[in-house]
Amino acid sequence: MIITLFCVGKIIAHIDFCDKTITELTQEICDGLEDFNPAVAILCSIPGTSQTTAQVIIAETGVTCRGFQLLSHLCAWAGVAPASYESAGKEKASWYTSWCPMAETNLD
Repeated sequence: MIITLFCVGKIIAHIDFCDKTITELTQEICDGLEDFNPAVAILCSIPGTSQTTAQVIIAETGVTCRGFQLLSHLCAWAGVAPASYESAGKEKASWYTSWCPMAETNLD
């Protein structure tokens, strides 16, 4: 019984440590994105987009999205555009793919 209480105490202490670390990291991220608050606000105006999702989008793509020549490239990279495979006039199976697991997690 004593060992069980000891283990439970250690688990609770670890959860408290994780909560404190998450709070500190969240504050660091918010401080680092302070210059980008207008962009975060614009992204948050999209229905279903949280502040965390907006922060992830800015962190992964940048504010200007210069790495993507077309909007369709950004959509394909984020995994929200279906793949299309056609050969000899026959359509093959298509699916959504994601090159950015963080974007996929936040956009679902």
